Amino acid sequence: MRFIAFAGFEIKRMVKRPSSAILMFLIPLAVVVISLLFFNSFNLSNIKLGVLNLDKDPLSRFTVGIVMSLFKGQTLFDVDSNYKDELLEGRYHAVVIIPKNFSSDLYDAKRTEIGFVPSPVDIQLSATIYQVFNSMFEDLEGSPFFNPKVLGYLFAGQGYPAPRLVMKENEEILSVSSLIAPVTLFLSAAVIVLAIGVNNTVEDREIGLLEQYTHMNLSAVEYISGKVIALSLIGVIESLGAYVLLLLFGVKVPLLTLLILSSASAVFHSSLGLFVSSCAPSIKVGSIAGTGLVVLSFFLSGVIVPISVLPNFLKKLSNISPLFLANLAVRKQEIYGISPTHEFTFVILAALVMFAIALFSSSIILRRH
Repeated sequence: MRFIAFAGFEIKRMVKRPSSAILMFLIPLAVVVISLLFFNSFNLSNIKLGVLNLDKDPLSRFTVGIVMSLFKGQTLFDVDSNYKDELLEGRYHAVVIIPKNFSSDLYDAKRTEIGFVPSPVDIQLSATIYQVFNSMFEDLEGSPFFNPKVLGYLFAGQGYPAPRLVMKENEEILSVSSLIAPVTLFLSAAVIVLAIGVNNTVEDREIGLLEQYTHMNLSAVEYISGKVIALSLIGVIESLGAYVLLLLFGVKVPLLTLLILSSASAVFHSSLGLFVSSCAPSIKVGSIAGTGLVVLSFFLSGVIVPISVLPNFLKKLSNISPLFLANLAVRKQEIYGISPTHEFTFVILAALVMFAIALFSSSIILRRH
């Protein structure tokens, strides 16, 4: 069990290094700030909005057209009761549900509600849609816009309430603190692990530690296992720290889901960083490669840049990205209460495959020394 002792040695070495300590402190802050800047820059162009109309009134189609005219610039699609499957596939950014008797209640000046179901794939855009449309409805509250007589003349009496956009699920999942939860739980930890890992093995080689390890008869399995454990623990601890902070802000993520996804994601990104480090000829090259991986992680995670705006190649790549799958798993549980078994399986398999690749590359490096 020498790899456990070796992992302890590596943790002390990483934590004591000033650059690593700075990264562990600054990266989460930087990632959150960048995320908030991206969230504030989202617009509602090229939005795909599904409409499920349960109102059988003859005027329903016309009424829905009037209400949906507020959503100008968007692409509207009629959907059926299987809309959840289409949301999970990312076909729509949200679905609005027109309830029964909507038209008659609206024209009778009764309070009406429109159901809203967000997309777990592009939750950021769902939140933007929800906030913008609710704001528009609030501005129209009490105006003559929804008086049926407005069809015959421009102005009418006051007192016709605007519809309300409501969610059957917890509305808090569209709050800013909930939106940045995957950023703090998964993306920050992945960036930290990658930033430390990409220079780890190449630094061992440059300062002569690899020769010492070979003289100690440290096997490739012990070497890579110790390093992956050390890096993964740092990533998981960062995720747990973020989890505690999110609880203080009222954001709840199932702890078991967090532990499974953060552990598997940490192993994957630790192994990826060590693989790149073992292939890099110098620390400088390793740093450049690490920067590229970090930027790619931002795009593939789906928590900063919406998946729907990515080129097709990156969309396909994001669908197998552990960061995106971790984010999707959390959203599926929050919105639909669906157990993310598929995401668990895929992220764990990806971690095991990347660990095997890192083990193979490390065995070659150790054999050379």
